[in-house]
Amino acid sequence: MYPKFCYIKKYKISPTGSSILLNPQLANDYIAEKRDALSFAKNEENLLKVKLNILRDFEQIYEYDKLYSQLPEPFGTFNSEEDKRVFLERHLLINDFHLYLGNICLNYHEDLLDMKHYFPLMRNFENITDYESLYNNVIEDYARALKNAPAPPFLILPKSHNIPKNIKFVIQEGKIISKDYSYQNSLNSVRSLPHAYSATFILPALIENSLISNIDIVIQFLFYKSIQNLKNGGKNISIEEERLCMAFEEAIKFNNIVMENIPKEQIYENMWNIGCKRGFFNEKQKELHSIFLHKLGKNKPITLGWLLNSEYIKEIIRPEYLTLMLNLFGTKRINIRNSIMHGYSANFNYLSIGFAAVMLQLFWDIIDRNVFKEKIKI
Repeated sequence: MYPKFCYIKKYKISPTGSSILLNPQLANDYIAEKRDALSFAKNEENLLKVKLNILRDFEQIYEYDKLYSQLPEPFGTFNSEEDKRVFLERHLLINDFHLYLGNICLNYHEDLLDMKHYFPLMRNFENITDYESLYNNVIEDYARALKNAPAPPFLILPKSHNIPKNIKFVIQEGKIISKDYSYQNSLNSVRSLPHAYSATFILPALIENSLISNIDIVIQFLFYKSIQNLKNGGKNISIEEERLCMAFEEAIKFNNIVMENIPKEQIYENMWNIGCKRGFFNEKQKELHSIFLHKLGKNKPITLGWLLNSEYIKEIIRPEYLTLMLNLFGTKRINIRNSIMHGYSANFNYLSIGFAAVMLQLFWDIIDRNVFKEKIKI
């Protein structure tokens, strides 16, 4: 038995070959309901529950639509009925992804601007690549597309900076300044969507970098907890173990993703070797070792695709978010990076702001570590 928000969708083919939903009202009602649930969540815990419910609902909607949606016969020929089935299921995934998740995120983000007047400001990107500037470009491009605004949206510094709630910030000429700015316009639950070119191209790189960096933190936290358990049990620990734990505490305190101003490889290798001697890690855990050191071999870096299909990731990431990322980046699913770079579809617009909205929300949830099963608490 499927829930009431699952219903038989009827499509027609547009002159460009894309699918047009003829009966969107129930979807529209569902999007409006989830928009309110996100925008008026009482606290962070409630907000996360709403997000997880939406992702679980989406899987049910997609499974239902694969069985019951009324799609016109696709153009062209197929080598087999199986090829045709795979094509239609991917087509439905893209439609549902854009219709539900894209519009829910867009509406929620509009409320962030209209009700709270800010988007999160992400800092502490410790990397040769200036990911902070890339993120600022994403926000500026996304806000202009979302609200047709001539200037960037408000930004607010992380909680750790202890900035009063009434102070808002905006990026202007590369600097963060206080500024009063108001938006106009309204957003229907389902609408014709503009493009967010820069945001769509940049966000996959930000997601991959932030995911790997925060997985590092999760593994470091496992090491930290294990050392603390030894201390609490009356066991002696080495000076190096104490140093690594103190550095981790400082990193979490100031919301950094790198523990010290020394090469990350040295920190991770030390942690790994100590962890193996102590029994926290196992030298036979080749997959975990590759993730921790960011290498599959001597000179072969890990990739997002390999990471999302690893067994260890299933242990630490919430299944709802893992399914979302596999749908978004999987080579046999939306495959968003290759689709936007190589223009794989002549009848679907991968640069639509709906995809940027979902990726931006995913990026925020990775930064906040909502995607992980265990919260990091010192």
